[in-house]
Amino acid sequence: MTAGVANGNFQCATPDGAQGYSTVQWDGADASFNLQANGLNSRDFTAGGNTYFRTRIFSDLTTIVTFRVYSGSSSAICSRNITLPGGESTNEYQLPFTSFTSGCDFTRVGALEMVVQQRPQPVDVTVELFTVVGPIPVSPSPTPSPSPIPSNSRTPTPTPSPSEQCICKCPVFTCEVFRVTGQYNYYTIALKDLFHFF
Repeated sequence: MTAGVANGNFQCATPDGAQGYSTVQWDGADASFNLQANGLNSRDFTAGGNTYFRTRIFSDLTTIVTFRVYSGSSSAICSRNITLPGGESTNEYQLPFTSFTSGCDFTRVGALEMVVQQRPQPVDVTVELFTVVGPIPVSPSPTPSPSPIPSNSRTPTPTPSPSEQCICKCPVFTCEVFRVTGQYNYYTIALKDLFHFF
């Protein structure tokens, strides 16, 4: 079984005769698969009006992907499953925070996990995007421009305020791949590439 990141996409593949699962963690840059339940420092995922996750996933065969959110000082957990239909196209999914099981606080997220079931068939999965989404800012209607007045100098364009700028951070994550062949064996891969997370 293989798992890794290439060109910004997370990919995992299952050969014939193998089955198991792959887990992706967003819990800070600790280079360890041991979950740091508050590795994201209680980040407020609802800031700016965010209300849901958006993801784009390809799967050649039917399988299940589970998203887990860890929050609060007691490491409360909530989760949401997606059943991937399989096929030849990438599907987009919206996961409202309210659609997760109860038990966690999206204003204090400490870690995230994504678990891809690689069983009972030899499934191949590619995750192209996973991001937090909120309402699209409404731009004010343009007002008519006054007639130009000749001038000896041009006024410089003002620098956008911090609220008008987009700042995207992509944390490092680790991935652990389990393979089940009569007995349970596992190995861990530390991925140093970046995966899309906004």
